[in-house]
Amino acid sequence: MRNFDWKLYPEADDHLRSLVADARSRSETAGRLAQEIERGTSTDFFEWVDHMTLPRAGLDSRTKGKFALSMQLTKKPQYVAI
Repeated sequence: MRNFDWKLYPEADDHLRSLVADARSRSETAGRLAQEIERGTSTDFFEWVDHMTLPRAGLDSRTKGKFALSMQLTKKPQYVAI
């Protein structure tokens, strides 16, 4: 089996973290859940986020350069860090 080299994308990570922080601040339920997870597990809530669905319009010029559009079986646009 070949080892896979997971690359780091700090700008994409920072942007996604800001989106999660924004969602936490806008939703009392998300904020409470995040606090419970962080308190109960001593882990960062961001690490528990499996995926995000973002409107295409939500990508600004700074973001579009960091993400590539990929189409999965659902045929819905999804962006992955590159």
